[in-house]
Amino acid sequence: MSSQATLSDIAVIQRGVTPANSGEPLVSHGLVGIVKPASDADDLEVGDGLDAEVRGRPPVRLKAGDVLLTVRPSEVEVSVIDDSFLVGFLAARGSYVIRLRPGLQPVSPHFVAAWIQSPNFGRQLEAATTGMTVPRLSPAALRSFTIPVLSPARQAEIADLSRTFSAAATALSRSLTALNELWAVELEFAMLDESDA
Repeated sequence: MSSQATLSDIAVIQRGVTPANSGEPLVSHGLVGIVKPASDADDLEVGDGLDAEVRGRPPVRLKAGDVLLTVRPSEVEVSVIDDSFLVGFLAARGSYVIRLRPGLQPVSPHFVAAWIQSPNFGRQLEAATTGMTVPRLSPAALRSFTIPVLSPARQAEIADLSRTFSAAATALSRSLTALNELWAVELEFAMLDESDA
């Protein structure tokens, strides 16, 4: 039997901000809600020049083990920062960084990411989100979400299952994209005038 904890019991929740001097959003490694330096010069360190405060809040630099949550209309995206390339980047507006408190509760970042994809999280999100066109989730509401605290072995099993399904969904999406591209080429070719073929 599992116990329950609020998200604030096990993690610090920080809202992302986008400094005015940031570059375009970086969408790679399955991440959304990250910004990169405005200049791509080779001698820049990740996040250089992005320390300006926005509305009195400093930007949140990502650390290994952070869970990045982005809430969009009809879509929730989640990633665990475990790629050293992404450490030091900033969480952008519309994103939340869930940073687990070390040693308080035995909850792994990958389990938190799997839970965010669950119907349990979805029901809490639906109840806590305001705004129809642009969904808004307050950090206070997110902190009050309850999460099951399972044994480390069960958490690892669920996290592995989540990664397996995510990999399968990504592969299927790529296959469908390739199939649609092939269909467009075949259709274009089929519609050529016979004298052009």
